[in-house]
Amino acid sequence: LMMATLRSGHIWTAHNIAVTSSGVGDVTGDRDGSRWYEIDVSGGTPALVQSGTLFDPAASNPTFYWKIVFVLLGGLNVTYFLVTGAAGFIGYHTVSRLCGAGADVVGVDNFDPYYDPSLKRARLAAIRAKNFQFLECDVRDRDRTLALSRSIRPHTIVHLAAQAGVRYSVDHPQRYIDTNVTGFLNVLDAARECGAKQLIYASSSSVYGATMGEACAERANTSRPLSMYAATKKMNESMAHVYSHLHGLATTGLRLFTVYGPWGRPDMAMFIFASAIVAGQPIKLFNHGKMRRDFTYVDDVVEAIVRLIDRIPRSNPSWPS
Repeated sequence: LMMATLRSGHIWTAHNIAVTSSGVGDVTGDRDGSRWYEIDVSGGTPALVQSGTLFDPAASNPTFYWKIVFVLLGGLNVTYFLVTGAAGFIGYHTVSRLCGAGADVVGVDNFDPYYDPSLKRARLAAIRAKNFQFLECDVRDRDRTLALSRSIRPHTIVHLAAQAGVRYSVDHPQRYIDTNVTGFLNVLDAARECGAKQLIYASSSSVYGATMGEACAERANTSRPLSMYAATKKMNESMAHVYSHLHGLATTGLRLFTVYGPWGRPDMAMFIFASAIVAGQPIKLFNHGKMRRDFTYVDDVVEAIVRLIDRIPRSNPSWPS
């Protein structure tokens, strides 16, 4: 039974059952769970007040619309934050920090098998905050992504869902286009349509490409990416700029340098090295080990994200100067 109290004597539910002081009453004949209902139970006998379409059950996993309360949020003045990739490494830490600060958070993820989904589910299981709700959703699914954003109308969208991995992109370029480009377009439209105050999204230090040996700065040349992953992240920045220019959508992209920390991805160097050490195996080095790399602790990344929430960017006509 899925329901939420809206006002005294009225309940909202995604099914045809209403709970009253005198028991349980059947008020409609529709049992497919694809509609919502407002029911007046103040008089003891259930009375249907209004109803509407929720989501198309044929196109959605039932877990996608199990929380009918999202349909009502626009009328309850609840400020929500939507975090995509919530079961991912950075997503998990972002959700935990926001919930710990008292924010109401909705997280989505599709449990992509790029690495073991059980790690992603374990991260989610570690989030026990009552102000967090999770929905399984793939940002590549345009209809579902837009429907979700319209329902909860988040204040800020933190977009962390992406197909990660520089080396993996060499042999699987289409996956990066589908998730990092098409999926990002869907999130941009979702942010625009729901009236989000801003979109904060993860770009990557990989966009510096062939200029990486030079000083990395926001105004550095990023026209020479060296991987499909980097190219899609550069495209994200260009797409965000277009939506900011055409639609006034406030967007902030973060060029993250290799992030590490608890609950990290098993394909990252820190965990590969640690696993090899524990197993007593040699560590595989590339470029004959002749390299240096900056790493960023995950809490520092999350701190940046949280601080940016209250720093909504404004148009800068002088960019670039």
